[in-house]
Amino acid sequence: MLSDKPSKIQIMNTKRVSMLSVLLGFFMISGIAQTEVKLPNPNKVNHFSLGFQISQYQKDYGIGLQLTSPFIIKRMAFRLRGNLQFVDPTWSPYGHLTLSFVNKYEVIKDKLDVYGEGGGGIIFANRSVSTDAVYGCGFGIFGVEFHPITPLGFYFEMGGMGSGASTATGEVYSNGFILNTGMRFYF
Repeated sequence: MLSDKPSKIQIMNTKRVSMLSVLLGFFMISGIAQTEVKLPNPNKVNHFSLGFQISQYQKDYGIGLQLTSPFIIKRMAFRLRGNLQFVDPTWSPYGHLTLSFVNKYEVIKDKLDVYGEGGGGIIFANRSVSTDAVYGCGFGIFGVEFHPITPLGFYFEMGGMGSGASTATGEVYSNGFILNTGMRFYF
C-alpha cells in the first residue's frame, strides 16, 4: 500500500530547492540594492565570454562548456552551461543544461571579480542507471574570477544544487555541493 507521506528524499530535495531559491533571491536583491556601483572595465565585460570547466556535483565528476552574455545594467549577465557528468561509482555519463543569472562585482580593477549565480536547468539522465529520462534542477553558486590578462579569466565556484535525480536503486545523484573551476575567454 502506498503512503501519502512524502519520502525522506522528497523532503530533502524540497528543503534544498527552497534553500537555493532563498540564496538566489538574496544574491539578486543584494546586487540590485548596492548603493555604490563600480563601472566594470568595458574592454573585459561588455563582450561575450566562452569558458570551460571541470566540475564535481555531489560525488559526480564532469566537464563542461559555458557561454555568458554581455553584461547589462553594468554588471548583470545570463549564462548558459552544458556539462557532461559521470555517475559515481559506475561512471555512466549524463548531461546538464542550465541557464542562470549572474551578478558580478569588481573587487580589484581589471584583476579580481566576485559573483553570485543562480538558475535552473534540465538533467538528461542515463537510462542505464536511472528510471526517468529527464529531471529538473535548481542551483546557486558564488565564485571568484582572476584576470591575469584582459581577455582571460580563471575562476573557482562553490554552491549547491537540488534535483530529483536518482538511480534505479534509489541512490540520489546531482544533488548537494557543487565545485567548478575553469577558464573564460572574453571576445
